[in-house]
Amino acid sequence: MAITEIFESLISGWEMVRRSKITIDMYLAESHLRVRQEYDIADKATLDRPEQIFPSRTHGSVYATKVGSTKSVLMGVTCQTPDSFAISLDVPFFSPNSDPWTSASGDPHFKQIVLDNISLKTESVCYDVTGSPGDYLHIAGFSSNGIQVYGQLKDDYYIHRIYIKSDCGKISALTNFIIIDNGQQINWNMQEITFKSKCFEYLITGNTILITSFLQPGKTIKIQKSIHSLSEIHLDARFKLSPKDYKEMNGLIGNIGKKKYKFHSKVQSDGNMGSKFISIDIDNKLMKGEKVERNKEECWLINVDNVLKPFKISKYVFVNTSIIL
Repeated sequence: MAITEIFESLISGWEMVRRSKITIDMYLAESHLRVRQEYDIADKATLDRPEQIFPSRTHGSVYATKVGSTKSVLMGVTCQTPDSFAISLDVPFFSPNSDPWTSASGDPHFKQIVLDNISLKTESVCYDVTGSPGDYLHIAGFSSNGIQVYGQLKDDYYIHRIYIKSDCGKISALTNFIIIDNGQQINWNMQEITFKSKCFEYLITGNTILITSFLQPGKTIKIQKSIHSLSEIHLDARFKLSPKDYKEMNGLIGNIGKKKYKFHSKVQSDGNMGSKFISIDIDNKLMKGEKVERNKEECWLINVDNVLKPFKISKYVFVNTSIIL
């Protein structure tokens, strides 16, 4: 395996940890590897060793320790071989009480992780999307493997169907069964079931299905059955992403994630617990963010139309079924 393939495998297969340690495990098939911290973020997390060198054909780990109460941070490390071939890796870290999944849930509410270009920490932003019954929402897309994810709204404005299009075929998830890319219909099952098709691996357990593409092993889509306040079953979609993934994405999540964020100091508070405001510079446009709680996680609530300017959310909403065919 070429050295570039090793690095690509490392990047795509990175598991976002939820411990007080950050660990990068890698197997080196050729040459030596030098790993060093790239970002000056000593007040948030530090490498346990300032520089680590692995000899050829060994398996090693890079460790870093969280500092203080930081919930998340993007560790930047540079890997360099003796012949000066180098590549930088962005490694996201989340503390045990943080949720690293990007999500489209409820009616629907979105939450995703973005990079604060001032502190180099990751921050959670959230926003609400509205549509009409029957509309198809372009949730996310991955340009590298052709996967596009759409959610269809029902008359309660919750997502009741999720469609995943790819070059291999279409996956349809409904509240009572799933049709995988080879046309096979699978019922939601309380017992754990794992199976593979030509391009995907599926894990169904209880009310959750995990879908992993063989083309990008590190990219996982989670579809989950949930019950809202009116006791109706709906579907939530979650994605295992880090900020570096957005550059190869489209759809609503991808395009919002590509923007450049700068989170400024708190500007005011109304005195109520958890009701704090902050100014956020998004692509050189200043707007307000409000700290709210979504699914027991705090995030900065932003106005989706303000973020998307000069476009609006209608760019990602479709009424014609041809979009999923």
